[in-house]
Amino acid sequence: MIPVVAGAVMLATTGTLPVFMLTAQSVLVTDDLGLTDAQLGMLVTVFYTASALSSIPTGRAAERLGTGRASRLAAGLAAVSLVGISLRPTSPVMLAVFLVLGAVGNSMSQAASNLLLARGTPARRQGAAFGVKQSAVPLAAAIGGAAVPTVGVSLGWRWGFAGAAVLAVLVALLVPRVCSGAEAARSRTTSRDGARPRLVGLRPLLLLGTATAFGSAAMGSLMAYLVIWANHSGMTAGNAGLLLSVAGVGSIVARVSIGFVADRRAGNNMAVVIGHVLLGVVGLCLIGTGVVPLIVLGAVLTISISWAWPGLMLFTVVRTNPSSPAAATGVIQMGAYTGNAVGPGLFGVLLTLVAFQVGWLVNAGLLVMAALLMAWARRLRLVERRRPEEPPTV
Repeated sequence: MIPVVAGAVMLATTGTLPVFMLTAQSVLVTDDLGLTDAQLGMLVTVFYTASALSSIPTGRAAERLGTGRASRLAAGLAAVSLVGISLRPTSPVMLAVFLVLGAVGNSMSQAASNLLLARGTPARRQGAAFGVKQSAVPLAAAIGGAAVPTVGVSLGWRWGFAGAAVLAVLVALLVPRVCSGAEAARSRTTSRDGARPRLVGLRPLLLLGTATAFGSAAMGSLMAYLVIWANHSGMTAGNAGLLLSVAGVGSIVARVSIGFVADRRAGNNMAVVIGHVLLGVVGLCLIGTGVVPLIVLGAVLTISISWAWPGLMLFTVVRTNPSSPAAATGVIQMGAYTGNAVGPGLFGVLLTLVAFQVGWLVNAGLLVMAALLMAWARRLRLVERRRPEEPPTV
């Protein structure tokens, strides 16, 4: 199990490296290429938009290709993207093209890693496995941040991307080797008559994807603007950055912990997801007060505790769709990428019209909408559970 989980984490981390390397080294990249801050923001939006548009197709493709070929293709696309960016594109359009390649690789890497965990880990350990895998996002951010002082400043940002490309190539060579066991288990998750796997509970799944978009928009805005708001409210820039870092580490711990607990709980996981989302509503309201101690409490509550829900959401969807886990989680990933692409930009526009406090309340409203959609999806699944031919709800 450990090699499979490690492979899934490496694969998921590799897929997000193009965008996190770009944002972490943004000062160096923009100075060298002559990009404006607005152009940089648009490039990040391009990455997440392309990831959203390709999530469902790559999920279905991963089902057909299998974990080995899908993981090799995903890491290969990430490597091409990173190499292309390291060659210093001469225009924002060229840079966007390489980011789109990386975005497709990112979608494929998420689908392949979810498929790898679904087929290569025991059902009784999948909650913990998905919790560990979802820690790949903050891990990629940490790698991107570490590249700045260790490589970017001394050798140049291009060498940071080149080093990340080497990591992607290693993943393309190593991860498929741990996929054989997962492929061998495929027969246990497909129908005996060889019928094509189908998505179970499509309407609830679409509702969950939409809920994820709302939740990701709120959290993406929080991660983008928390440091600025904390600094405006009286914290030093250093302490504000430290708050975000500590809360992010807490999120890793919470994602793993909630997964371990899920493996010991008999269903009802969606109710727990909804509870975590609602904790984020409370946290955003505390952040919106502008009082430093309450901002700290709200950040810990929202980022470290509430934001543990994505891993449990994926685990729930996989349990509901054992024959098509990559395609099912592709719907959820599409929602996540859509929220990440749209949320911070709209929040920035909102700040030009209203006060920061209003913006945080709007984000809290987005989380309320997410919770309501999740509750609706859960209700639909409870109704569909009465069909004996479908797997039990979670």
